[in-house]
Amino acid sequence: MDAATQTVVEEGGNAALLQLQRLASLGLLSSSLAHEFNNFFTTIINTAQLLAADEPDERRRRSLERILRSARRAAELSKAILGYARGDGHDAEHSCDAAAVLDDVMLLVRKELQKHGVRAEVDVAPCPPVSASAAALQQILLNLVLNACQAMPDGGTVRVAVRPLRGRRTVELVVEDTGVGIPKEKLRRVFDPFFSTKTGSTSGRSGTGLGLAVCRELVLAAGGRIRVESKLGVGTRFIIRLPALPNGERRVA
Repeated sequence: MDAATQTVVEEGGNAALLQLQRLASLGLLSSSLAHEFNNFFTTIINTAQLLAADEPDERRRRSLERILRSARRAAELSKAILGYARGDGHDAEHSCDAAAVLDDVMLLVRKELQKHGVRAEVDVAPCPPVSASAAALQQILLNLVLNACQAMPDGGTVRVAVRPLRGRRTVELVVEDTGVGIPKEKLRRVFDPFFSTKTGSTSGRSGTGLGLAVCRELVLAAGGRIRVESKLGVGTRFIIRLPALPNGERRVA
């Protein structure tokens, strides 16, 4: 047994060692899946490109272009997962328009929100580009908005805001719901891998405990911070702060 494993056993016993083993297995699995998904995304992208080029109907062409944009972002995220697994770290050349990414996310979740009687309120202020890839930010916002929906089984309101912080080179994103809330004793663990507050969801499935852990890693990889506030019976708020590019500089995401 090496020194690191010995320390884990001494500090947390078998449970901590099991958690370490599960995380290591998850890393191998995610790397393998990301590689396979890249092949699927390449097929989707190529097919969508061909269909869009030959589509005379403007409405259908816009739909195909949205599929193409989402597939490209999914491929970018898949490549990022491979990079994390290899230890490549964050690509500082990535940037995106947070408001535009949020626009796409709200289009994707619109039917899901309607199905569960959830009303969306979006508040977007003019912001400089943020230092994060569009694929990563889309994944973060998609996870948080869908989590908010699942936290309101009887309907409610999800509020999403994007705004610059005055006097700072920072953009703040907030996702807030009027749902059931998270118990205080569980709040500090919501970003832990495999930890879930869901015993069931509006879709009838329990949570895997990986969505928020992935969100946290993507935010940290972009050089940002994420925190959560919650009150039982009132709702939950996630606050993300990401670095903004100086002087409105743009880089390719």
